[in-house]
Amino acid sequence: MKLLQELTRIANLKRISKIDVFEGASLRNKSSKFNEFYEGLVHDQFRSDREAARRLYQTNPGDDRYRQLKSRFRKRLLNTMFFINVNSSVKPRYEQAYLDCQRDWALVNILQLYDAEISVPYLSRQILTTAQKYHFTELVVAASLLLRNIAAGEGDDKQFARYDEILQQYQPILEAERLAESLFQKIRLRLNLQDQDIQAVEWKAWTDQLIGLSEQYLAPAIQFYAYIVAARQYQFAGRWELAAQICQQALQIMDANVEQFSQQQIFQVEYLLMQAYMHTASFEKARAQSERALQLLDEGSQQWFDYLDLYFLVALHTGHYAIAFAILQQVSRQKEYSKLNPEKRQQWQLYLAMLNYLLLIVPDGKRIRQSRLFQDFQVKEFLADPVLFTKEQRIFSVWMLITQLLFALDQRNLELAGDIIFRLKQYTRRQLHPERQARVIEFIRCLNQLPKANFKADKVKFANKYYHRLLASSYLYNGRIDQLEIIPFHTLWSHIHERLKGSTVALRVIP
Repeated sequence: MKLLQELTRIANLKRISKIDVFEGASLRNKSSKFNEFYEGLVHDQFRSDREAARRLYQTNPGDDRYRQLKSRFRKRLLNTMFFINVNSSVKPRYEQAYLDCQRDWALVNILQLYDAEISVPYLSRQILTTAQKYHFTELVVAASLLLRNIAAGEGDDKQFARYDEILQQYQPILEAERLAESLFQKIRLRLNLQDQDIQAVEWKAWTDQLIGLSEQYLAPAIQFYAYIVAARQYQFAGRWELAAQICQQALQIMDANVEQFSQQQIFQVEYLLMQAYMHTASFEKARAQSERALQLLDEGSQQWFDYLDLYFLVALHTGHYAIAFAILQQVSRQKEYSKLNPEKRQQWQLYLAMLNYLLLIVPDGKRIRQSRLFQDFQVKEFLADPVLFTKEQRIFSVWMLITQLLFALDQRNLELAGDIIFRLKQYTRRQLHPERQARVIEFIRCLNQLPKANFKADKVKFANKYYHRLLASSYLYNGRIDQLEIIPFHTLWSHIHERLKGSTVALRVIP
């Protein structure tokens, strides 16, 4: 009762009346500008402030009425976030516990301002219990510090010793977690700096340091970083089977300790595992794994699209074109597809064009190409496309020209094929990075030998040295556009060579 009396004193009617939040009645009021603005945002009716201001007030964004509405709307929306009932969301236990703890910790910090001597320790003890169970180390330390301070003020030496012992246990773990997190963030930065190569010795040093921390502290966060970096190390070394083994070990530990890892962490391991299956052309393993991984994701989310990107490529690389078609169909039917950034939508359109070509060389391809998904795709129009992409999307230009070349060769339009190869050759001069995009450069050099041999497979001899260079360079795609190989270049060159011989065998990835 004393706790409720304290909270009631703080949340008196005068203060409650000042809380500015959204609630059902105000949003159902059709004459309200708040409702009109809210509905417009929810249904993507406003692409800019200019459109919103014109719709709401027939004015420009600088109008005081629109600026005041936007400011009040933002404040009310942020206030509402705090009062959302997180328990109504379908969340896994780890995420739900984390949301509850963070919300309650925010309340603790607010209640301290009102000298809530009963509520603050009560909530802090609840947070501490949950945080220990789920290994929220930072919250364990924060709550213990506060409770130890309260015990000191009350002269309670027994409770002081209790919370001091918890701090002695968890503070070193927190420092180790922060060190591991800092190291992981530096690695991510290096991976995103495209002009910096990471050497094998650096990967080993990072992995050894994280493994050392994980052996000293069994904290789930540190274990996660160690597994991720170890898998990445093997990936960059081209040792995909070992990378897959690391991911499988990590998932076994996560499954056995489901309350200690977030869905985001589990998905990152699942994503790396799918990368390994893609690079080893392990379709059956990828299909089995996808059923598990997709359950972790909200359909239509960015992660959902990213994961299906990899799964599509696995199916495409291994000649499972019906599965690739089903994935592409699933993606294109998603209402969120239209909200993807233009670059990602263009990537899926390139997938559609390549799949259309590949369906030409399989028995049931004609049936699939008659589906609604392909109805708008006309080969004649595709071949006439001038291929205009920005400098940043240069790899799209390359892949569109490559796909046009495949169609031209299929139609025996050798004049057009020669023109396309000439255009591709221009990209090897200054427009492609000689190191990061060495594979595509060597592939284009192989193609350049075709017109010289009058497109006769048995006369293409000088391509061998470029093909061997291509085989010697490692293939790595982890979602970065400049790494994109819709079909691995070494496989694609072999396919083109076989097609020029008259073979109709479906394309398969060369390990």
